[in-house]
Amino acid sequence: ESCGKCIPCREGIKQMHEILMGFSLTYWPDDAVIEGIEEIAAANFPGFEAPPSIVARYEERLDVFREILERTDLELVAIYNPGNFLIEDRLEEDVEIAMNTARFLHRVGAQFLVVSCGPRRPEGNTKEDWTNLLKALDELGNRCLDSAIQLCVMQHHGTIIETREDIDRLMDETPEHCVFFCPDLGELRSMMIDPVPLVADYFD
Repeated sequence: ESCGKCIPCREGIKQMHEILMGFSLTYWPDDAVIEGIEEIAAANFPGFEAPPSIVARYEERLDVFREILERTDLELVAIYNPGNFLIEDRLEEDVEIAMNTARFLHRVGAQFLVVSCGPRRPEGNTKEDWTNLLKALDELGNRCLDSAIQLCVMQHHGTIIETREDIDRLMDETPEHCVFFCPDLGELRSMMIDPVPLVADYFD
């Protein structure tokens, strides 16, 4: 139910199927993120996904960021952290960058770290690519749990996780207690993947 406004009230949105709806700021310009947060609040969304730049901007000024959340009555749902996780010599660096984001999420009371993975090779990704990816996600997922953060992998066009087969392999070969799937429904449709049975398979 809504309160009769044209835009459903925030409480009404929260109650729909017990799903928390938010708005992604991932592709907003860095200098417009705060404006975006205010517009999201005005549209009565209860939460938002932030770009990784929010960490560098506020990790030393958490009180300022918390004041923004309090003033707009919004919840930081997730931060999107594009990663690689395919190059062995960079795995430690990739994991540490993602963990810095996870620690920020924990400190502001958020719950989800969303990551994408490295590029899809024209000739096909190698066994080594997959070995490195699975190793990195296993470590990152377990370390995120220590900070009460859930690691969620998003499929993305042009990356190693793109097709239904890629998604199934990812879910089959990563630990189910600490690596989760975050579907990008628009991209699934663009890839002609029916999101309904896919989400049903991995809904928890």
